[in-house]
Amino acid sequence: MGKRKIIQARKPPNLLYGVNDRPSVWTLAILGVEHGALLISSLMAAVFFAQALGADAAQTRSLVSVGLIAGGLASILQATRKWGIGSGYFCLHTSSFIYFQASISAAQAGGLALVCGMTAAAGVMQILLARVVGKLRTLFPPEVAGLVVAMVGLALAPYAVKSLFGLGREDTLIEVSEVLVGVGTLATIVGFTVWGKRGFKLYSILLGIVFGYGSAYVLGVLPVGIHDRLGELPLVALPQIVHPGLAFDPAFILPFLIAMICSSLKLTGDVITCQKINDLDWKRVDMQSVQRGINAEGLGTAAAGLLGGTGLAASSSNIGMSYASGATSRYIGHATGIFFIALAFMPQPAYVLSNMPVPVIGAIIIYAACFMIVTGWSIVMTRMIDSRKTFVVGISLIMGMSVLVAPEIYAPLPDQFKPIFGSSIALTAVTGVLLNLLFRIGIGDRAELLLSAANGSGQKINDFFVDLGGKWGARPEVIRKAAAAAAELHESLVGQGLSQGEEVLLAAYFDEFQVQVDMTYQGEPVILSHHRPSPEQLLKDDQAFARLSGYLISQYADTVRLESTGHKHRVRMVFEH
Repeated sequence: MGKRKIIQARKPPNLLYGVNDRPSVWTLAILGVEHGALLISSLMAAVFFAQALGADAAQTRSLVSVGLIAGGLASILQATRKWGIGSGYFCLHTSSFIYFQASISAAQAGGLALVCGMTAAAGVMQILLARVVGKLRTLFPPEVAGLVVAMVGLALAPYAVKSLFGLGREDTLIEVSEVLVGVGTLATIVGFTVWGKRGFKLYSILLGIVFGYGSAYVLGVLPVGIHDRLGELPLVALPQIVHPGLAFDPAFILPFLIAMICSSLKLTGDVITCQKINDLDWKRVDMQSVQRGINAEGLGTAAAGLLGGTGLAASSSNIGMSYASGATSRYIGHATGIFFIALAFMPQPAYVLSNMPVPVIGAIIIYAACFMIVTGWSIVMTRMIDSRKTFVVGISLIMGMSVLVAPEIYAPLPDQFKPIFGSSIALTAVTGVLLNLLFRIGIGDRAELLLSAANGSGQKINDFFVDLGGKWGARPEVIRKAAAAAAELHESLVGQGLSQGEEVLLAAYFDEFQVQVDMTYQGEPVILSHHRPSPEQLLKDDQAFARLSGYLISQYADTVRLESTGHKHRVRMVFEH
Protein backbone atom coordinates (compact mmCIF):
# COMPACT_ATOMS: atom_id res chain seq x y z
CA MET A 1 0.00 0.00 0.00
CA GLY A 2 3.04 2.29 0.20
CA LYS A 3 4.35 4.68 2.81
CA ARG A 4 2.35 7.62 4.04
CA LYS A 5 3.60 11.11 3.42
CA ILE A 6 4.26 13.53 6.26
CA ILE A 7 2.52 16.80 5.46
CA GLN A 8 3.11 20.06 7.32
CA ALA A 9 -0.03 21.37 8.99
CA ARG A 10 -1.57 24.37 7.23
CA LYS A 11 -2.74 27.16 9.56
CA PRO A 12 -6.43 28.07 9.18
CA PRO A 13 -6.98 31.67 8.08
CA ASN A 14 -9.07 32.53 11.15
CA LEU A 15 -6.07 31.99 13.49
CA LEU A 16 -3.97 35.03 14.32
CA TYR A 17 -1.39 32.84 16.08
CA GLY A 18 -1.16 29.17 15.05
CA VAL A 19 0.28 26.36 17.13
CA ASN A 20 3.93 27.11 16.30
CA ASP A 21 3.66 30.91 16.05
CA ARG A 22 5.40 32.85 18.83
CA PRO A 23 3.48 35.98 19.92
CA SER A 24 5.28 38.93 21.45
CA VAL A 25 6.12 38.83 25.17
CA TRP A 26 3.43 41.43 25.84
CA THR A 27 0.80 39.41 24.00
CA LEU A 28 1.87 36.20 25.77
CA ALA A 29 1.57 37.89 29.14
CA ILE A 30 -1.95 39.18 28.44
CA LEU A 31 -3.19 35.89 26.98
CA GLY A 32 -1.57 33.95 29.84
CA VAL A 33 -3.48 36.05 32.39
CA GLU A 34 -6.65 35.75 30.28
CA HIS A 35 -6.54 31.95 30.24
CA GLY A 36 -5.32 31.74 33.83
CA ALA A 37 -8.34 33.74 34.96
CA LEU A 38 -10.68 31.13 33.48
CA LEU A 39 -8.55 28.16 34.49
CA ILE A 40 -8.39 29.15 38.16
CA SER A 41 -12.16 28.77 38.40
CA SER A 42 -11.61 25.04 37.79
CA LEU A 43 -9.79 24.86 41.12
CA MET A 44 -13.25 24.69 42.68
CA ALA A 45 -12.78 20.93 42.28
CA ALA A 46 -10.04 21.05 44.93
CA VAL A 47 -12.07 23.41 47.13
CA PHE A 48 -15.19 21.25 46.86
CA PHE A 49 -13.15 18.16 47.71
CA ALA A 50 -11.76 19.88 50.81
CA GLN A 51 -15.26 20.95 51.87
CA ALA A 52 -16.57 17.40 51.43
CA LEU A 53 -13.83 16.13 53.75
CA GLY A 54 -14.32 18.87 56.29
CA ALA A 55 -10.73 20.05 55.84
CA ASP A 56 -9.59 23.17 57.69
CA ALA A 57 -8.57 26.42 56.00
CA ALA A 58 -4.86 25.55 55.97
CA GLN A 59 -5.43 22.21 54.23
CA THR A 60 -7.80 23.82 51.73
CA ARG A 61 -5.22 26.48 50.82
CA SER A 62 -2.64 23.70 50.49
CA LEU A 63 -4.81 21.75 48.03
CA VAL A 64 -5.37 24.90 45.95
CA SER A 65 -1.64 25.73 45.95
CA VAL A 66 -0.73 22.22 44.80
CA GLY A 67 -3.39 22.46 42.08
CA LEU A 68 -1.82 25.71 40.85
CA ILE A 69 1.75 24.35 40.84
CA ALA A 70 1.00 20.90 39.40
CA GLY A 71 -1.49 22.31 36.86
CA GLY A 72 1.03 24.90 35.70
CA LEU A 73 3.75 22.27 35.38
CA ALA A 74 1.49 19.93 33.38
CA SER A 75 0.40 22.79 31.10
CA ILE A 76 4.03 23.66 30.33
CA LEU A 77 4.92 20.01 29.68
CA GLN A 78 1.86 19.59 27.45
CA ALA A 79 3.00 22.41 25.15
CA THR A 80 6.65 21.35 25.07
CA ARG A 81 6.80 18.33 22.73
CA LYS A 82 10.24 17.04 23.79
CA TRP A 83 11.59 13.72 25.04
CA GLY A 84 8.32 11.97 24.22
CA ILE A 85 6.38 14.32 26.53
CA GLY A 86 3.71 16.81 25.52
CA SER A 87 1.29 16.91 22.61
CA GLY A 88 2.85 20.17 21.45
CA TYR A 89 -0.49 21.99 21.61
CA PHE A 90 -2.07 24.61 23.83
CA CYS A 91 -3.87 22.37 26.33
CA LEU A 92 -4.05 23.45 29.96
CA HIS A 93 -4.46 21.28 33.06
CA THR A 94 -6.03 21.83 36.46
CA SER A 95 -7.64 19.94 39.34
CA SER A 96 -10.54 17.81 38.14
CA PHE A 97 -13.83 16.36 39.37
CA ILE A 98 -13.01 13.17 37.43
CA TYR A 99 -10.98 11.96 40.41
CA PHE A 100 -13.50 13.24 42.96
CA GLN A 101 -15.40 10.00 43.68
CA ALA A 102 -12.27 7.87 43.90
CA SER A 103 -10.55 10.47 46.10
CA ILE A 104 -13.51 10.70 48.49
CA SER A 105 -13.58 6.91 48.92
CA ALA A 106 -9.82 6.80 49.54
CA ALA A 107 -10.00 9.68 52.03
CA GLN A 108 -12.73 7.98 54.01
CA ALA A 109 -10.63 4.81 54.23
CA GLY A 110 -7.12 6.18 54.77
CA GLY A 111 -7.22 9.96 54.92
CA LEU A 112 -5.49 12.43 52.62
CA ALA A 113 -2.28 10.38 52.72
CA LEU A 114 -4.03 7.57 50.84
CA VAL A 115 -5.56 10.08 48.39
CA CYS A 116 -2.13 11.51 47.57
CA GLY A 117 -0.49 8.09 47.24
CA MET A 118 -3.21 6.73 44.95
CA THR A 119 -3.19 9.94 42.90
CA ALA A 120 0.56 9.53 42.33
CA ALA A 121 -0.05 5.88 41.40
CA ALA A 122 -2.76 6.97 38.92
CA GLY A 123 -0.22 9.28 37.28
CA VAL A 124 2.22 6.39 36.91
CA MET A 125 -0.54 4.18 35.44
CA GLN A 126 -1.36 6.95 32.96
CA ILE A 127 2.27 7.11 31.84
CA LEU A 128 2.19 3.32 31.30
CA LEU A 129 -1.07 3.67 29.32
CA ALA A 130 0.65 6.18 27.03
CA ARG A 131 3.09 3.48 25.93
CA VAL A 132 0.31 1.47 24.26
CA VAL A 133 -2.24 4.10 23.27
CA GLY A 134 -0.49 4.71 19.94
CA LYS A 135 -1.54 1.23 18.84
CA LEU A 136 -5.22 1.93 19.53
CA ARG A 137 -6.01 4.12 16.49
CA THR A 138 -8.90 1.86 15.45
CA LEU A 139 -10.66 2.66 18.74
CA PHE A 140 -10.92 6.34 17.84
CA PRO A 141 -12.19 6.78 14.28
CA PRO A 142 -13.24 10.37 13.45
CA GLU A 143 -16.91 9.76 14.25
CA VAL A 144 -16.02 8.66 17.82
CA ALA A 145 -13.31 11.26 18.32
CA GLY A 146 -15.53 14.07 17.02
CA LEU A 147 -18.45 12.96 19.15
CA VAL A 148 -16.30 13.06 22.29
CA VAL A 149 -15.14 16.57 21.38
CA ALA A 150 -18.74 17.71 20.83
CA MET A 151 -19.81 16.13 24.13
CA VAL A 152 -17.08 18.08 25.94
CA GLY A 153 -18.88 21.24 24.82
CA LEU A 154 -22.36 19.87 25.55
CA ALA A 155 -21.28 18.74 29.03
CA LEU A 156 -20.36 22.34 29.85
CA ALA A 157 -23.81 23.61 28.90
CA PRO A 158 -25.83 22.90 32.10
CA TYR A 159 -23.23 24.42 34.40
CA ALA A 160 -22.58 27.31 32.00
CA VAL A 161 -26.24 28.30 31.61
CA LYS A 162 -26.90 28.15 35.36
CA SER A 163 -23.78 30.20 36.02
CA LEU A 164 -24.76 32.77 33.37
CA PHE A 165 -27.89 33.53 35.41
CA GLY A 166 -25.99 33.51 38.70
CA LEU A 167 -27.18 30.12 39.92
CA GLY A 168 -24.73 28.00 41.95
CA ARG A 169 -24.83 25.00 44.23
CA GLU A 170 -26.44 26.99 47.03
CA ASP A 171 -27.85 29.97 45.13
CA THR A 172 -31.18 29.01 43.52
CA LEU A 173 -32.65 32.50 43.11
CA ILE A 174 -32.26 34.38 39.82
CA GLU A 175 -31.52 38.07 40.34
CA VAL A 176 -31.79 40.71 37.63
CA SER A 177 -28.38 42.16 38.49
CA GLU A 178 -26.65 38.80 37.97
CA VAL A 179 -28.46 38.25 34.67
CA LEU A 180 -27.32 41.68 33.47
CA VAL A 181 -23.70 40.90 34.39
CA GLY A 182 -23.77 37.48 32.69
CA VAL A 183 -25.56 38.51 29.50
CA GLY A 184 -23.55 41.73 29.28
CA THR A 185 -20.26 39.84 29.62
CA LEU A 186 -21.28 37.32 26.95
CA ALA A 187 -22.41 40.10 24.61
CA THR A 188 -19.10 41.93 25.13
CA ILE A 189 -17.00 38.85 24.33
CA VAL A 190 -19.09 37.85 21.31
CA GLY A 191 -19.23 41.40 20.02
CA PHE A 192 -15.46 41.90 20.07
CA THR A 193 -14.95 38.44 18.54
CA VAL A 194 -17.33 39.03 15.63
CA TRP A 195 -16.87 42.72 14.91
CA GLY A 196 -13.64 43.64 16.65
CA LYS A 197 -10.41 44.29 14.81
CA ARG A 198 -7.33 42.10 15.27
CA GLY A 199 -6.27 43.37 18.71
CA PHE A 200 -9.78 43.54 20.17
CA LYS A 201 -10.62 40.07 18.88
CA LEU A 202 -7.44 38.63 20.38
CA TYR A 203 -8.22 40.07 23.82
CA SER A 204 -12.00 39.67 23.67
CA ILE A 205 -12.06 37.35 26.70
CA LEU A 206 -9.99 39.75 28.79
CA LEU A 207 -12.21 42.65 27.76
CA GLY A 208 -15.23 40.58 28.76
CA ILE A 209 -13.68 39.79 32.15
CA VAL A 210 -12.95 43.49 32.75
CA PHE A 211 -16.54 44.35 31.83
CA GLY A 212 -17.81 41.53 34.05
CA TYR A 213 -15.88 42.62 37.12
CA GLY A 214 -16.77 46.26 36.52
CA SER A 215 -20.48 45.65 36.09
CA ALA A 216 -20.47 43.21 39.03
CA TYR A 217 -18.92 45.91 41.22
CA VAL A 218 -21.45 48.54 40.10
CA LEU A 219 -24.45 46.21 40.51
CA GLY A 220 -23.27 44.68 43.79
CA VAL A 221 -22.73 41.15 42.46
CA LEU A 222 -19.18 40.70 43.80
CA PRO A 223 -18.88 38.15 46.65
CA VAL A 224 -19.64 39.61 50.08
CA GLY A 225 -16.54 40.56 52.08
CA ILE A 226 -14.11 40.29 49.19
CA HIS A 227 -12.60 43.73 49.93
CA ASP A 228 -11.94 42.97 53.60
CA ARG A 229 -10.45 39.56 52.90
CA LEU A 230 -8.27 40.96 50.11
CA GLY A 231 -6.78 43.52 52.49
CA GLU A 232 -5.76 40.76 54.92
CA LEU A 233 -3.71 38.87 52.33
CA PRO A 234 -0.08 39.67 51.41
CA LEU A 235 0.78 40.40 47.80
CA VAL A 236 3.60 37.84 47.73
CA ALA A 237 4.15 34.83 50.01
CA LEU A 238 5.46 31.29 49.90
CA PRO A 239 2.70 28.71 49.37
CA GLN A 240 1.76 26.99 52.62
CA ILE A 241 1.67 23.31 51.64
CA VAL A 242 0.49 20.93 54.36
CA HIS A 243 1.69 17.53 53.17
CA PRO A 244 -0.29 14.64 54.70
CA GLY A 245 2.22 11.96 53.66
CA LEU A 246 1.81 9.13 51.14
CA ALA A 247 0.02 5.79 51.50
CA PHE A 248 -0.94 3.03 49.09
CA ASP A 249 -3.74 0.44 49.17
CA PRO A 250 -4.22 -2.10 46.32
CA ALA A 251 -7.97 -2.09 47.02
CA PHE A 252 -8.20 1.39 45.49
CA ILE A 253 -6.34 0.62 42.27
CA LEU A 254 -9.59 -0.05 40.35
CA PRO A 255 -11.42 3.23 41.12
CA PHE A 256 -8.32 5.31 40.42
CA LEU A 257 -7.61 3.27 37.27
CA ILE A 258 -11.13 3.98 35.98
CA ALA A 259 -10.76 7.69 36.78
CA MET A 260 -7.39 7.76 35.01
CA ILE A 261 -8.84 6.11 31.89
CA CYS A 262 -11.72 8.61 31.84
CA SER A 263 -9.27 11.49 32.16
CA SER A 264 -7.19 10.03 29.32
CA LEU A 265 -10.29 9.67 27.11
CA LYS A 266 -11.19 13.30 27.78
CA LEU A 267 -7.63 14.39 27.03
CA THR A 268 -7.72 12.39 23.79
CA GLY A 269 -10.76 14.38 22.69
CA ASP A 270 -9.08 17.63 23.69
CA VAL A 271 -5.86 16.87 21.79
CA ILE A 272 -7.86 15.84 18.72
CA THR A 273 -9.64 19.19 18.95
CA CYS A 274 -6.26 20.93 19.03
CA GLN A 275 -5.15 18.97 15.96
CA LYS A 276 -8.31 19.86 14.06
CA ILE A 277 -8.38 23.59 14.84
CA ASN A 278 -4.69 24.01 13.98
CA ASP A 279 -4.69 22.21 10.63
CA LEU A 280 -6.85 23.38 7.73
CA ASP A 281 -6.22 20.05 5.98
CA TRP A 282 -6.81 17.80 9.03
CA LYS A 283 -7.78 14.25 8.02
CA ARG A 284 -7.13 11.83 10.87
CA VAL A 285 -6.03 11.51 14.47
CA ASP A 286 -2.30 11.76 15.17
CA MET A 287 -2.01 9.14 17.91
CA GLN A 288 1.65 9.95 18.59
CA SER A 289 0.59 13.44 19.65
CA VAL A 290 -2.12 11.90 21.86
CA GLN A 291 0.44 9.53 23.35
CA ARG A 292 2.81 12.37 24.26
CA GLY A 293 -0.11 14.32 25.68
CA ILE A 294 -1.14 11.47 27.98
CA ASN A 295 2.48 11.25 29.13
CA ALA A 296 2.42 14.92 30.12
CA GLU A 297 -0.86 14.64 31.99
CA GLY A 298 0.37 11.50 33.77
CA LEU A 299 3.48 13.34 34.96
CA GLY A 300 1.34 16.25 36.14
CA THR A 301 -1.04 13.99 38.08
CA ALA A 302 1.88 12.08 39.63
CA ALA A 303 3.45 15.41 40.66
CA ALA A 304 0.13 16.55 42.17
CA GLY A 305 -0.06 13.39 44.27
CA LEU A 306 3.55 13.62 45.43
CA LEU A 307 3.10 17.29 46.40
CA GLY A 308 -0.06 16.55 48.37
CA GLY A 309 -2.92 17.23 45.95
CA THR A 310 -5.58 15.57 43.78
CA GLY A 311 -5.64 14.40 40.16
CA LEU A 312 -5.49 16.67 37.10
CA ALA A 313 -7.37 16.78 33.82
CA ALA A 314 -7.34 18.98 30.73
CA SER A 315 -9.43 22.15 30.56
CA SER A 316 -11.65 21.91 27.47
CA SER A 317 -13.08 25.41 27.93
CA ASN A 318 -9.64 26.98 27.53
CA ILE A 319 -9.13 25.14 24.23
CA GLY A 320 -12.44 26.45 22.94
CA MET A 321 -11.53 29.92 24.17
CA SER A 322 -8.18 29.82 22.36
CA TYR A 323 -9.84 28.89 19.07
CA ALA A 324 -12.50 31.55 19.49
CA SER A 325 -9.91 34.27 20.12
CA GLY A 326 -7.76 33.10 17.18
CA ALA A 327 -4.66 32.38 19.31
CA THR A 328 -3.80 28.68 19.71
CA SER A 329 -0.03 29.03 20.00
CA ARG A 330 1.57 26.44 22.28
CA TYR A 331 3.73 29.23 23.72
CA ILE A 332 0.58 30.59 25.36
CA GLY A 333 0.51 27.27 27.23
CA HIS A 334 3.98 28.04 28.57
CA ALA A 335 2.90 31.55 29.59
CA THR A 336 -0.28 30.35 31.30
CA GLY A 337 1.60 27.58 33.10
CA ILE A 338 4.14 30.08 34.43
CA PHE A 339 1.35 32.43 35.46
CA PHE A 340 -0.48 29.59 37.23
CA ILE A 341 2.63 28.62 39.19
CA ALA A 342 3.27 32.28 40.03
CA LEU A 343 -0.25 32.59 41.45
CA ALA A 344 0.69 30.04 44.11
CA PHE A 345 3.14 32.69 45.39
CA MET A 346 0.70 35.63 44.99
CA PRO A 347 -2.28 35.30 47.37
CA GLN A 348 -4.01 38.57 46.44
CA PRO A 349 -4.33 38.04 42.63
CA ALA A 350 -5.16 34.37 43.20
CA TYR A 351 -7.95 35.37 45.60
CA VAL A 352 -9.43 37.92 43.19
CA LEU A 353 -9.45 35.48 40.26
CA SER A 354 -10.74 32.57 42.36
CA ASN A 355 -13.70 34.79 43.36
CA MET A 356 -14.66 35.70 39.80
CA PRO A 357 -18.40 36.46 39.67
CA VAL A 358 -20.35 33.35 38.72
CA PRO A 359 -22.21 35.02 35.79
CA VAL A 360 -18.85 36.01 34.26
CA ILE A 361 -17.63 32.41 34.44
CA GLY A 362 -20.87 31.24 32.81
CA ALA A 363 -20.49 33.69 29.93
CA ILE A 364 -16.91 32.59 29.20
CA ILE A 365 -17.80 28.89 29.29
CA ILE A 366 -20.79 29.33 26.95
CA TYR A 367 -18.53 31.21 24.56
CA ALA A 368 -15.95 28.40 24.62
CA ALA A 369 -18.51 25.58 24.48
CA CYS A 370 -19.94 26.89 21.18
CA PHE A 371 -16.65 26.27 19.41
CA MET A 372 -16.16 22.85 21.03
CA ILE A 373 -19.56 21.63 19.83
CA VAL A 374 -19.15 22.88 16.27
CA THR A 375 -15.57 21.56 16.03
CA GLY A 376 -16.69 18.14 17.24
CA TRP A 377 -19.46 17.82 14.68
CA SER A 378 -17.17 19.02 11.91
CA ILE A 379 -14.82 16.14 12.81
CA VAL A 380 -17.70 13.64 12.70
CA MET A 381 -18.82 14.88 9.28
CA THR A 382 -15.38 14.52 7.69
CA ARG A 383 -16.25 10.86 7.07
CA MET A 384 -19.10 9.05 5.33
CA ILE A 385 -21.79 7.76 7.69
CA ASP A 386 -23.64 4.50 7.08
CA SER A 387 -26.23 2.76 9.29
CA ARG A 388 -23.51 1.26 11.53
CA LYS A 389 -21.90 4.60 12.24
CA THR A 390 -25.32 6.20 12.65
CA PHE A 391 -25.92 3.88 15.60
CA VAL A 392 -22.40 4.47 16.97
CA VAL A 393 -22.91 8.23 16.97
CA GLY A 394 -26.59 8.24 17.94
CA ILE A 395 -26.50 5.73 20.80
CA SER A 396 -23.27 7.17 22.23
CA LEU A 397 -24.71 10.69 22.13
CA ILE A 398 -27.93 9.60 23.83
CA MET A 399 -26.03 7.73 26.56
CA GLY A 400 -23.84 10.75 27.20
CA MET A 401 -26.82 13.11 27.32
CA SER A 402 -28.59 10.78 29.78
CA VAL A 403 -25.98 11.70 32.40
CA LEU A 404 -26.85 15.38 31.92
CA VAL A 405 -30.66 15.08 31.87
CA ALA A 406 -31.29 12.03 34.13
CA PRO A 407 -28.24 11.38 36.36
CA GLU A 408 -30.43 9.59 38.92
CA ILE A 409 -30.54 6.56 36.60
CA TYR A 410 -26.96 5.71 37.52
CA ALA A 411 -27.19 6.59 41.23
CA PRO A 412 -27.53 2.93 42.41
CA LEU A 413 -24.26 1.88 40.73
CA PRO A 414 -21.18 1.17 42.89
CA ASP A 415 -18.84 4.10 43.51
CA GLN A 416 -16.11 2.40 41.46
CA PHE A 417 -18.14 3.03 38.29
CA LYS A 418 -19.09 6.63 39.05
CA PRO A 419 -16.15 8.07 37.04
CA ILE A 420 -17.71 6.49 33.92
CA PHE A 421 -21.45 6.71 34.57
CA GLY A 422 -21.17 10.03 36.38
CA SER A 423 -19.44 11.74 33.45
CA SER A 424 -21.23 12.40 30.16
CA ILE A 425 -17.87 12.65 28.39
CA ALA A 426 -16.54 9.36 29.75
CA LEU A 427 -19.80 7.46 29.07
CA THR A 428 -19.96 8.84 25.52
CA ALA A 429 -16.36 7.81 24.86
CA VAL A 430 -16.69 4.32 26.35
CA THR A 431 -20.00 3.66 24.55
CA GLY A 432 -18.57 4.93 21.26
CA VAL A 433 -15.44 2.80 21.52
CA LEU A 434 -17.38 -0.38 22.39
CA LEU A 435 -20.00 0.12 19.66
CA ASN A 436 -17.30 0.90 17.12
CA LEU A 437 -15.58 -2.40 17.92
CA LEU A 438 -18.89 -4.27 17.75
CA PHE A 439 -19.92 -2.85 14.39
CA ARG A 440 -16.52 -3.54 12.86
CA ILE A 441 -17.57 -7.21 12.75
CA GLY A 442 -18.13 -8.18 9.13
CA ILE A 443 -16.25 -5.21 7.65
CA GLY A 444 -13.16 -6.02 5.61
CA ASP A 445 -10.52 -3.71 4.22
CA ARG A 446 -10.84 -5.28 0.75
CA ALA A 447 -13.85 -5.63 -1.57
CA GLU A 448 -14.37 -6.87 -5.14
CA LEU A 449 -16.94 -6.28 -7.88
CA LEU A 450 -17.30 -8.14 -11.21
CA LEU A 451 -18.21 -5.93 -14.13
CA SER A 452 -19.33 -6.71 -17.67
CA ALA A 453 -16.65 -6.31 -20.32
CA ALA A 454 -19.26 -5.33 -22.90
CA ASN A 455 -21.50 -2.77 -21.16
CA GLY A 456 -20.86 0.34 -19.08
CA SER A 457 -21.62 0.08 -15.34
CA GLY A 458 -21.23 3.62 -14.03
CA GLN A 459 -24.15 3.49 -11.57
CA LYS A 460 -23.14 0.06 -10.32
CA ILE A 461 -19.59 1.28 -9.66
CA ASN A 462 -20.84 4.40 -7.88
CA ASP A 463 -23.16 2.39 -5.61
CA PHE A 464 -20.28 0.00 -4.85
CA PHE A 465 -18.01 2.81 -3.65
CA VAL A 466 -20.73 4.66 -1.73
CA ASP A 467 -21.48 1.49 0.22
CA LEU A 468 -17.79 0.86 0.92
CA GLY A 469 -17.19 4.48 1.91
CA GLY A 470 -19.89 4.28 4.56
CA LYS A 471 -18.59 1.00 5.96
CA TRP A 472 -14.98 2.16 6.01
CA GLY A 473 -15.79 5.64 7.33
CA ALA A 474 -13.80 7.11 4.46
CA ARG A 475 -13.64 10.76 3.45
CA PRO A 476 -16.47 11.42 0.95
CA GLU A 477 -14.34 13.45 -1.47
CA VAL A 478 -11.83 10.58 -1.79
CA ILE A 479 -14.59 8.05 -2.43
CA ARG A 480 -16.12 10.31 -5.08
CA LYS A 481 -12.78 10.56 -6.90
CA ALA A 482 -12.22 6.79 -6.71
CA ALA A 483 -15.71 6.07 -8.07
CA ALA A 484 -15.31 8.60 -10.90
CA ALA A 485 -11.87 7.24 -11.91
CA ALA A 486 -13.06 3.62 -11.85
CA ALA A 487 -16.18 4.48 -13.89
CA GLU A 488 -14.08 6.43 -16.43
CA LEU A 489 -11.60 3.57 -16.78
CA HIS A 490 -14.32 0.96 -17.24
CA GLU A 491 -16.13 3.15 -19.77
CA SER A 492 -12.85 3.54 -21.67
CA LEU A 493 -12.29 -0.23 -21.75
CA VAL A 494 -15.81 -0.86 -23.04
CA GLY A 495 -16.00 2.09 -25.44
CA GLN A 496 -12.64 1.40 -27.07
CA GLY A 497 -13.10 -2.37 -27.13
CA LEU A 498 -9.91 -2.94 -25.14
CA SER A 499 -11.38 -5.64 -22.89
CA GLN A 500 -11.65 -8.92 -24.78
CA GLY A 501 -12.75 -11.18 -21.94
CA GLU A 502 -16.22 -11.57 -20.50
CA GLU A 503 -15.65 -9.83 -17.17
CA VAL A 504 -13.58 -7.07 -15.59
CA LEU A 505 -12.54 -7.40 -11.94
CA LEU A 506 -12.71 -4.26 -9.79
CA ALA A 507 -11.00 -4.49 -6.39
CA ALA A 508 -10.78 -1.78 -3.73
CA TYR A 509 -8.55 -1.63 -0.63
CA PHE A 510 -8.55 0.76 2.36
CA ASP A 511 -6.00 1.31 5.14
CA GLU A 512 -6.95 4.79 6.54
CA PHE A 513 -4.07 6.48 4.73
CA GLN A 514 -5.09 5.66 1.17
CA VAL A 515 -7.70 3.99 -1.02
CA GLN A 516 -6.27 1.65 -3.66
CA VAL A 517 -8.36 0.63 -6.66
CA ASP A 518 -7.30 -2.16 -9.04
CA MET A 519 -9.08 -2.99 -12.32
CA THR A 520 -7.95 -6.25 -13.95
CA TYR A 521 -8.97 -7.39 -17.43
CA GLN A 522 -7.92 -9.41 -20.50
CA GLY A 523 -7.23 -7.63 -23.78
CA GLU A 524 -5.28 -4.62 -25.01
CA PRO A 525 -3.49 -2.15 -22.69
CA VAL A 526 -5.22 1.10 -21.89
CA ILE A 527 -3.43 4.35 -22.75
CA LEU A 528 -2.57 6.38 -19.66
CA SER A 529 -1.52 9.97 -20.26
CA HIS A 530 -0.64 12.87 -17.98
CA HIS A 531 -1.11 15.39 -20.78
CA ARG A 532 -4.46 16.55 -22.12
CA PRO A 533 -4.77 16.26 -25.90
CA SER A 534 -5.45 19.51 -27.75
CA PRO A 535 -8.73 20.19 -29.61
CA GLU A 536 -6.88 19.74 -32.93
CA GLN A 537 -5.62 16.31 -31.83
CA LEU A 538 -9.13 15.26 -30.82
CA LEU A 539 -10.29 16.05 -34.38
CA LYS A 540 -7.41 14.40 -36.26
CA ASP A 541 -5.88 11.69 -34.02
CA ASP A 542 -7.81 8.41 -33.64
CA GLN A 543 -6.17 7.72 -30.24
CA ALA A 544 -6.72 11.22 -28.84
CA PHE A 545 -9.96 10.26 -27.07
CA ALA A 546 -8.18 7.27 -25.50
CA ARG A 547 -5.46 9.61 -24.22
CA LEU A 548 -8.12 12.04 -22.94
CA SER A 549 -9.71 9.24 -20.92
CA GLY A 550 -6.30 8.28 -19.52
CA TYR A 551 -5.65 11.93 -18.69
CA LEU A 552 -8.93 12.21 -16.77
CA ILE A 553 -8.09 9.09 -14.76
CA SER A 554 -4.67 10.48 -13.87
CA GLN A 555 -6.32 13.70 -12.66
CA TYR A 556 -8.61 11.82 -10.30
CA ALA A 557 -5.94 9.54 -8.81
CA ASP A 558 -2.81 10.59 -6.93
CA THR A 559 -0.85 7.82 -8.67
CA VAL A 560 -1.84 5.50 -11.49
CA ARG A 561 0.12 2.80 -13.29
CA LEU A 562 -0.41 -0.08 -15.69
CA GLU A 563 0.94 -3.57 -14.96
CA SER A 564 0.84 -6.07 -17.84
CA THR A 565 1.60 -9.79 -18.18
CA GLY A 566 0.90 -10.93 -21.73
CA HIS A 567 -2.70 -10.02 -22.48
CA LYS A 568 -3.63 -9.66 -18.83
CA HIS A 569 -3.54 -6.08 -17.55
CA ARG A 570 -4.09 -4.40 -14.20
CA VAL A 571 -4.55 -0.68 -13.74
CA ARG A 572 -3.71 0.39 -10.18
CA MET A 573 -5.01 3.75 -8.94
CA VAL A 574 -4.06 5.13 -5.52
CA PHE A 575 -5.95 7.94 -3.77
CA GLU A 576 -4.39 9.61 -0.72
CA HIS A 577 -6.83 9.59 2.19
